[in-house]
Amino acid sequence: MTKINMKIILTWVLCTAISCGAINFAIAQKLKLGVTVTPTASILSTSDELVQSDGGSLGIVYGLMADYQFSENERYALFTGFTVHHTAGKFKSALEQYKVAVTILEIPAIFKLNTNQVNLKSYYGQFGFNFGVPISHKTKEGPEDNVNVVGVLAAINIGAGMHYELVENGVMLNLGLYFDNGFTSIYKIEGQQFRLKHIGLRAGVYF
Repeated sequence: MTKINMKIILTWVLCTAISCGAINFAIAQKLKLGVTVTPTASILSTSDELVQSDGGSLGIVYGLMADYQFSENERYALFTGFTVHHTAGKFKSALEQYKVAVTILEIPAIFKLNTNQVNLKSYYGQFGFNFGVPISHKTKEGPEDNVNVVGVLAAINIGAGMHYELVENGVMLNLGLYFDNGFTSIYKIEGQQFRLKHIGLRAGVYF
């Protein structure tokens, strides 16, 4: 290998390393990571009259959340993360009553529009999608053979909330209210499919 080729390779490696470092630094500057705990209230919907929803259920969502800022003034962001949702469904038919607990791994993809910060506070609206995969379920009431947790959860998500900066350019509190409107089926009871809808009161901290 000639000295010229060696210089070209070394220059390419150096430039690549610098570029990757700059990209990683830029991403780190725009990415805010945090944790969240969110109480939820869920209800199920179906178009069938043979098996019907039998009231709502309380649940909880917890896990990691992240905001990726699109603009220098932090007005636009993509909200995502990895969260676990523990909830349940209640059903009734002419012969049976059911209660099925389910745990869902959720990955949201939500667009946030933030206001300018005033007195350490800013407000936001959000719209996007929430995707989830059931990772476990347990039939607490009713014949287990008639119950299936199927498919991949997909929901339209809308909501609003506020950020409060606790430490300058550091720790930030996130409080918000959102509605998840599921449009794919997650439960199948006696052959009938149900969609999950829930309201969540999000509380979280960004670091």
